Formats: sequence, C-alpha cells, structure tokens
Amino acid sequence: MQPFGFPGGNPMVGQMVGMSNDKRFLNPGVAAGMINPNSAAAAALLQQQQQQQKKPKIDYIQLPEKVKENISESQIYSILLNYEHRLDTLLSEKKQHMRQLLLNNETTRETLRIYVSHQRKPISKTEEEWRVGIQGGIVRTSTNLAAAEQYKFTNFLKSMSIELDRNIFTGGEDFIEWNAIASQPLKDGFTFSRKVNLQNLQNLPGTYQLRVVFHIKQDPPLYNVTPTLNQVISNTSEYYRCLDRTSQSNEPPTFTLNQILNMIWEYITKNQLYDMNDQSAIKLDPLLRQLLEDNTLTCSTYAEILKKIKPHLLIPLSSSVVEIIHPIQFHVTDLTNTSTTSGSSKRDVPVQVVTPQQAKLNSTIEKILSEEPSEDVETINKNIQSVIQEIKQHSEKMKFMKKFSDDPVNTIHSLIDSQTRDLLILHKKQSIEEARKSSFYKPCDWINTALQKYLTNNDSKYRQN
Repeated sequence: MQPFGFPGGNPMVGQMVGMSNDKRFLNPGVAAGMINPNSAAAAALLQQQQQQQKKPKIDYIQLPEKVKENISESQIYSILLNYEHRLDTLLSEKKQHMRQLLLNNETTRETLRIYVSHQRKPISKTEEEWRVGIQGGIVRTSTNLAAAEQYKFTNFLKSMSIELDRNIFTGGEDFIEWNAIASQPLKDGFTFSRKVNLQNLQNLPGTYQLRVVFHIKQDPPLYNVTPTLNQVISNTSEYYRCLDRTSQSNEPPTFTLNQILNMIWEYITKNQLYDMNDQSAIKLDPLLRQLLEDNTLTCSTYAEILKKIKPHLLIPLSSSVVEIIHPIQFHVTDLTNTSTTSGSSKRDVPVQVVTPQQAKLNSTIEKILSEEPSEDVETINKNIQSVIQEIKQHSEKMKFMKKFSDDPVNTIHSLIDSQTRDLLILHKKQSIEEARKSSFYKPCDWINTALQKYLTNNDSKYRQN
C-alpha cells in the first residue's frame, strides 16, 4: 500500500485487507490496548480497570492512647503515620490531576482521506464479480509521519454501512454494517465482493451508485459556533491559529471545546474583565451580556459562563457523518466484455489527533497510574499490622496483671463474672434456672467427694476452735 498524499497513492483493492464474502458484519473493531490515547472513554476505561485490579490496602491500626504512654517509640510511629497520610493524600491528588490530563490533551488537526474503489471481474456471460474496497488513513506530510503511523482507519470510525440492491447483487447479504468493537484489532481497510446479475443491469442507465455512510469518531469532538459566540472569540490569537490549520477547507471553521474555552479566557484577560482580587469573578461587557443573555453589570463566575455557552456550540454534521457516492460504470451494450475494469473515489475529512509528544506523555501517565505497590511494601505493611496487634494484646495482658497484683480477689471475681456473662451470651436460649437444673449438677461421684471434703474441712476447723 502506497502512502496517502503522494502521487500514485490511491490503493487498489487487491492491496486491502480481505474479508469474507458471506459475512454480514465486518468486525475489525478497535482493540482495547490500542484505543485512541486522547479518548475520554479510554481514560474512563483505564480508571475502571485500575479500580478492578487494585489490591485492597492494609489499614493501619492506630495505637491506643494508654499504649502510647508506656511505649516511648509510639510517638515516632504516630509521626510516621501522619507523614504517610499526608503523602497518600498528595499522591491521590496528583493521580487525579494526571487522569484529568488524559482528558485535556494537546491535539492537532489532520486530514483523514477515505478511498472507495472497485474491480469488475467477469465470471460468465450472465454474471460478474464486483469487489469493493474501502480504505483510509491520515494524509502524510513531512511533519506528521509519526501521527500517520500511529493511527489506523478504524481509529476514526464509529460505524459504517452499505446498502446494496438485492435485485442486482447475489451471493451475500444486501446490507453490510460495521460497528466499532473494543475487542477487535485495528484495520486500515475492508473489502467485500458480490456477484452481479448482468441481465438486471440493463435496467440501469450505465452507472450503479454505491452509497457508503461513515459515522466519524471525533475525539475530542469538534463544534461550530454561533455568530454571537464567534463575535467574542474572533479577535483572539487562538482563533486565528485554528483558522490557519483549516485554511484549506471551504466549510465553516470547527473548534474543540478546549480551544473555545481558551479563546474565551483570552478575551477576558485581554479586556481585563476579571476581578483583580478574585480572577474567578468576571465582569460582563456588552458582548458577554449578549452572549449570556444577561443585561446586568454584576460579576459572573467563569464556571457560569462555561455553562451558558453550551447552546452556542453546534455539532457539524459534515465532520460526524460522511457519505460517499461511488459510481460503478458499465456499458449496457457491452456487458459481455471479458476484461477486468476498476475505479475509485475519495473524500477528505478533518479529524483531531494527539501530537506525538502528547502520546508519549500519555503513555508515561498511564504507566504511573497502573503501577501497583511492590511486594516488599506489602510485606512491610503486613508486618506492621502484626506487630501492632501483638502490642495491643500485650497491653491488655499487662493491664490485667497490674490489676491482679493490686487486688487479686476482686480481679478473679470480676474475671469469673465476665466469663459468666460471655457464656450466657453464647448460650442465649438457656436461662439461669435451666442451668441450675442441669443434669451436670445432679448427685454423682464428684459432687459427693467434694461435699465430703468440704464437711471434713469444716469439722476439723470446728474441733480446733
């Protein structure tokens, strides 16, 4: 396949990716690992995968206050915990900022060139095979070779549909549809073939109009602006930079949302409409009052302005839906010709792509966001948790021993009462009366022995007294 944008770059059907003749759905799709790095959906998918794969972090256990009094090193541990908490908060904020960077990428405008070509091959006196190829790619220049290599045709497609005349075409479905699927590899093009009944072609005026409809994926989306908004942004330098990139197009200029927001902020700063003490508060001049439909002179916030400009953003149909009418010519009086004929059509569509520098930055950010804690860190966390549990257990033992040394009798009684309550809780269905009448206390050898020893001891004490 020859590069787009060079002489002789129109690809022939034989150079395209083959496709089954009997398949209704073309399923090259978009591979999950090769999603457009400038896509907001890609960032959302990345964040979702990280949340699913992230291992639960071990919760640090705070030392009880009474334990801190007896362990001098506990103060150092508390300081380290405080540092760790601040560091985790900072890392979380930075990662959130990185995710936001994936949504606000630096993009450049390129031209997507779409080719539709065909070949007619005679099979018999009454049938021909028509093979149709669809291929696309970024027009190559001396400055965009890296971007042209990075993106494939299906990077820019949401769906594609072709409807065939069932009275003319045989050997397959009369409606062909392709939809972007995240689990399929990227493709530079497709081909399909159908058999044609030559007798039915005699009813046509010498040309069959093949209609192919593409739904283009603009990421980030492109917008036209209303005349009111255009009046505000037309005097900014960003506006003219965007026009220079699209000077070859005869259609109304389109801008990304980030470009429009930059133009509005440039207009505000250029006319010094922000409050010197609070730059989020904006004063409304006549153009802004007309744009926001607000006749007051009071200050408005920048966030409110962004909400109110949404009605002034229009999605251009020409950049989201592209229709190519590809003519397949034939001569009604010479349908028995045995030679192979071909033809092609093309269409250019403006698209937004990530700059190579931004693509490298995105790759680095995604690598940072996908990193998991090392096994050494996990091992240390588990050891810390185990040590803290042991400290708490030893603290409880020391507390009991100290209490026992001060008052052994009451401590034992309290322990027995506590264990009795625990036993009752474990056996909630059994009442105290049922426990007293239990067969465990009925006369038996050990009760008689214990009673005899008790009476003997009391009798000896009585005789001594």
